[in-house]
Amino acid sequence: MAETMIPIVSTSPATARKRPTIRDVAREAGVSYATVSRVLNSREWVSPAAVRAVREAIARTGYTVRLLTDVIAGRSPLSITVPTRLVIRASSPAPA
Repeated sequence: MAETMIPIVSTSPATARKRPTIRDVAREAGVSYATVSRVLNSREWVSPAAVRAVREAIARTGYTVRLLTDVIAGRSPLSITVPTRLVIRASSPAPA
């Protein structure tokens, strides 16, 4: 099965409410929320007709993936590293 290419955008919480959700895509495609999730994540078998319906619904609704949400949820290959402590070591001069 070919991977689904979905535009990735970053939005503020204020604009996120106006964006279409996976549930909106599912309703538009006439499939379940789980089917849309499977298509987006290329997981498990999904019929070609369902994949086509989901892709068309994505195009009609303007659905886009929220990158930061996926990174935080661990669904993205990107990672955010937050140091928990900073260690600074003084270097000694090289021996002569």
